[in-house]
Amino acid sequence: MRAGAKLVPVCVVGAEESAPIFAQVGVLKRLTGLAYFPLTPTFPWFGPLGMLGYLPAKFRIRFLEPIDTAELGADPDSDKALVQTISQEVRGRIQDNVHDMVAERKSVWL
Repeated sequence: MRAGAKLVPVCVVGAEESAPIFAQVGVLKRLTGLAYFPLTPTFPWFGPLGMLGYLPAKFRIRFLEPIDTAELGADPDSDKALVQTISQEVRGRIQDNVHDMVAERKSVWL
């Protein structure tokens, strides 16, 4: 908004299937200081190399209609209420499209 550029919302479905997380290990998360410590099909079973392994997955990407921020006024980023409103609108549009994309797919990996 500050740059006056258009906001282009993007929806991605399928990335979560490439590295599914079975569980989070809170104790190891605290001990290592990592943001999260996941148990995946390959990590920690194969050590650090397990972090490189991804399952085949089909990604679907949808670019939504751009939002022209130049129409919002001279200094729209200084209005916190406007920023929150635009943010919620973008999130809502993305979430609606993600629900549609998930409903349209036939298989997770094919």
